[in-house]
Amino acid sequence: MTLQFLIGNGALDHRQIYIKKAQEWLSQDEENQVFFLVPNYNKFEQEQEILKALKPAEAVSFSTIRAQVFSFYRLAWFYLQKTGQLANQTLSEAGSLMLLQKVLEESKEELLLYRGEVEKAGFSAKLLGLYQELQVGNLTPADLVTSLSSQGQQANADQTLKFAELSLVLSRYENELTKRQLQVVDPLALLTDYFQATTTNGLFEAPDLTKTLFIATDFQELYAQERCLLTTLAQKGHLLMDLVLDKAYVETAPEVLDLFYDTGKIYYQLLHAARENGTKVLVDLKAAQKKEATLQIPVEEFWRQTQNDGSKAVAALPKENIHLFQALKPTDEVNRLAIEIRKLVASGNYRYQDIQILTNDLETYGHLIPPVFREFEIPFYLDQQVSMAQHPLVEFLQALFALGEYHYRLSDIMRLLKTELFIPDYFFENTTTGLQDYRNIVDQTENIALKFNFQGSFWTRAEDWQIVQYDFENETQEDVDELTTNSNRLRQAFSQQIGGFLQRLEKSRTAKEAVVALYQFLIAIKADVRVKEWREKDIATGNLELARNHEQTWSALMALMDDYVEIYGEDPFNLANFSLLFTTGLENTFYGKVPSAIDQVQLNQLGLARIGQAKITFAIGLNDKNFPAPVSDDSLLTIEDRVVLNTALTTDKQLRDLREESVSKAPFVAYKVFLSACDELFLSYAINHDTEQNLRISPYLQRFVTRGNLAVVALEELSITSEPENFVATYRNLVGQLNLLYRYAKDEKLSLSAKWRTLEKMLLESTYRNLAQRAFESRDHVNLPVTLPKEVAEKLYGKDLYSSISQMESFYQCGYRYFANYGLRLKERELFGLDSLTTGTLFHDALDQFLQAVFSKQKLLVELDEQEAQQLIDTVLQQIFAEPRFMILKSSARMHYLRYRLAKTIKKVVWALQKQSQRTKMTPLATEIVFGQLAGTNGIKGIEEPLSTGGKLAVRGKIDRLDIATTPEHTWLGVIDYKSGAKDFNLTDAYFGLAMQLLTYLDVALVNAAELVGSKNVKAAGAYYMRIQDPVLKAEEASLAEVLKAYKYKGIFLEDSELYPLFDETLAVKERSVIYPILSNKDGVLNKESNSKAFYKEDDLTLLRRHNRNLMKNAAENIVTGQITLNPYKKSSGEKACTFCPFRSLCGFDAMLKQNDYHEIPTLAKDEILNEIKEENGDV
Repeated sequence: MTLQFLIGNGALDHRQIYIKKAQEWLSQDEENQVFFLVPNYNKFEQEQEILKALKPAEAVSFSTIRAQVFSFYRLAWFYLQKTGQLANQTLSEAGSLMLLQKVLEESKEELLLYRGEVEKAGFSAKLLGLYQELQVGNLTPADLVTSLSSQGQQANADQTLKFAELSLVLSRYENELTKRQLQVVDPLALLTDYFQATTTNGLFEAPDLTKTLFIATDFQELYAQERCLLTTLAQKGHLLMDLVLDKAYVETAPEVLDLFYDTGKIYYQLLHAARENGTKVLVDLKAAQKKEATLQIPVEEFWRQTQNDGSKAVAALPKENIHLFQALKPTDEVNRLAIEIRKLVASGNYRYQDIQILTNDLETYGHLIPPVFREFEIPFYLDQQVSMAQHPLVEFLQALFALGEYHYRLSDIMRLLKTELFIPDYFFENTTTGLQDYRNIVDQTENIALKFNFQGSFWTRAEDWQIVQYDFENETQEDVDELTTNSNRLRQAFSQQIGGFLQRLEKSRTAKEAVVALYQFLIAIKADVRVKEWREKDIATGNLELARNHEQTWSALMALMDDYVEIYGEDPFNLANFSLLFTTGLENTFYGKVPSAIDQVQLNQLGLARIGQAKITFAIGLNDKNFPAPVSDDSLLTIEDRVVLNTALTTDKQLRDLREESVSKAPFVAYKVFLSACDELFLSYAINHDTEQNLRISPYLQRFVTRGNLAVVALEELSITSEPENFVATYRNLVGQLNLLYRYAKDEKLSLSAKWRTLEKMLLESTYRNLAQRAFESRDHVNLPVTLPKEVAEKLYGKDLYSSISQMESFYQCGYRYFANYGLRLKERELFGLDSLTTGTLFHDALDQFLQAVFSKQKLLVELDEQEAQQLIDTVLQQIFAEPRFMILKSSARMHYLRYRLAKTIKKVVWALQKQSQRTKMTPLATEIVFGQLAGTNGIKGIEEPLSTGGKLAVRGKIDRLDIATTPEHTWLGVIDYKSGAKDFNLTDAYFGLAMQLLTYLDVALVNAAELVGSKNVKAAGAYYMRIQDPVLKAEEASLAEVLKAYKYKGIFLEDSELYPLFDETLAVKERSVIYPILSNKDGVLNKESNSKAFYKEDDLTLLRRHNRNLMKNAAENIVTGQITLNPYKKSSGEKACTFCPFRSLCGFDAMLKQNDYHEIPTLAKDEILNEIKEENGDV
């Protein structure tokens, strides 16, 4: 039959000619047919355009039966559907990967080069990609080996091994397909054979193509299989091959650097194939001049001339129709793009469907464009593949299989529950709030599980969780009965249904049994019902794309189950393989997308641009990094491998040539991009993007600048002087722009122009008025908290303020932190582990009970021998560790070890106390002395101060230990506070309210001295810290004295020579005490250590106690009157209140804001502070 070419450059009208040819063919004979062949990726668009162009001339007699538009594979289905050659059952992409993985596992031991790749994620996908490339290249797996030997082509040893192993695996893959009666031969190969054969299986005759005209258009390249099919169509029927090509290549093939290299190669190959098989070649048709002048004509001439001959004079470009923009960043680029689109549509000359956007960087712009276009009210269709990986059903399956693999990790359990595909039926007894109840209980259960480390067998065992919530700060046990009931009910349902299914799954004997178990499980938990509900809900709200996604995901899972049964069937069940295939299979499946409206802006991959595709084209992101785009190939075959194979293969069998692609494709892609617009062309790029700075303009755009004398317009950023038309298109978009402008105007102390003020007035009269007013409130917003109304403050804190001293300190650290913590009662989510409150309580209780045990024996500590003391503390620790509040120490091997370390530390402290008692007259009198009201217990009198609101401040707390020593004149009283970390008294901190504990405890002890000591003649020895630790010392430092130094008291000490002998009565001449900061001089006189600032005169202590009370009262007055200050402290050392504050995300404190300032804590000298306090009290 015949082959004819239609050629012409991209600015000419090809469609006019081939439509005319089609019309003439159809009019010649009523039995004649015209079948158009187009690339699959734009078949939908091409079909609409071709049939629309063909229909007017046909008028009433037009029939789509005689004229149809096909892709290659759709053509194969059209002819082969009734022949039986197409398999009744085909595998999905996921199913193909599944079967290939099975082949790999079975062949693993025979592989040397690829043995280590078999289990790696993505390897089977690469292998399948290679197999598909072999098919379209008209190769069989065997050709990887036989082609080399038949042509005598030399390959190195590694290549020979590679080709052999690839051939082995892919051949076995084909055998598996054949065994299962699945499609093996590529449909195009079947179609080619079908057309060439006289009969097929003795049943079907090959069709008569003599009355069929095939018109192939818009192809830039052809795979070997496609080329063979076209050759056959020309041989058996009539083929018109439409090519964007400047001239015929009859005798010689085009050069690689030729702009039309790919289409020229198609011409050359098809022509010579036709000559070889005797097909009649008709005279070439020439594309016609377009009836109307378009932008394409000068652009085409310019690009062709500058591509082929850089020194030649070039055609003038219409500067008013080609726009080059440079943006600072992609967001500016997209905003300007939206503005220009709105202008074009507002002109009345264009609709959204006349406009397209092209980019090589869909990853970046595919995320930026949707929110911007929604703000600008621009309908759009994003032609981008979206994986099913994020769908709840896929998340559910991944979490489900991870439960068994990782033994019920909490993260996997919560991941599964939060998909909301498993909701126990009892939640729907109340249909109005069932879903919200479920969500609340899942959140509460997660909090409990995180706190108590409930994972693993805790979720599957029969016993219910025993939950004990203890408030270590207030020393109270919380009521958690309802929480315990709800979380256990959810856990039981989870154990029965989820845990039960996983147990049944493990017992499956065959692959088919496992699939049946999975399907029945999903139906039992009503997963199918949930997915349908989501679909219906999205349809009702107009989210048609999301609705389709739900439907497609469920269908993909069902298809995957069918494929699994088809492939593995009665094979022994392998759980690991089952889990992997079902999770990765769906994860690597993509949604099919269909435009939801006709009048939309199309956003497409730049490489898929089509000449004359739109009236307006915006090509964006055209920097030198991605235009031209680098040729990427992650195939298993390297460029060198391909060279070796292609050299050995015949012309009808070829693989992709990446060397040619890297040189030839990019200029022609650019050619199609620039010719894709008929009226106007917008080309832009951003100079900065994420970490990449100072990106340069694409060399292709630079050619427009240097050879076409076009200017690149740098897009301005929004400023006070900006014109609205360059930044505003909708009322919704205007809201944000006005807010920014007012901020700039405020900073620059300028006012907005009349245009902007007019737009603001119009906005406030529009339907966006409420939104605008809410947004404009931010103009005057300062990040400062407001004072609470009196009634609100009273509801939060009460008329009387009951507080601990640590809460008072928290107020001075930051007023807002106090409000969040003790006003709103916000808490951080508690995580499993030993926190400082738990260990602190353990230390305090152990030392308290130990000393109480000593007191019960009516002995002094110094009177106990070491063995007796250790026996006492062992008994105490055994009792404490058995308490429910410390159950965490039994939860794991690590916690058992920590319990051992804690016990060792406490025992070491007891040892230190004993040794100290042998050196000092200060003896423990009482421990854990409660003052005020704490945990329902009334202790000794706490600190109470009247408040101006009519209420009072009552400070509660607990003194860790009270030591006394007596002389004939006085009873000396010392207050000890245990600390698990290094701590010393800082007078500056005490002055500014950051360290109030020691002074408060000392104050309380002195006020209650008569009750505590039984004597009114009491003097303060001091208040000091003792560190709870098990010190680690070097061997040479491990003497008794060095160890005791680690427990040396630090804090506030009374400066009184009468007291020093009581502190340490064992000091020799010129010896320093290892207990208190005193020493014996050369004369044997005891004194404070030189340069020590820890000693205070009695009047100074009185002064500090009074100042401490004033601080408490001042804090209380501010709290109960609702004063909230965002004033975190900052010391000159750099220490800040914000460093470990859990409420930073809530308060939004930012030192860069004018209204947010730290409360600076200067470093003051001791005398300076004491004088300041005297002045404040009027004592000076």
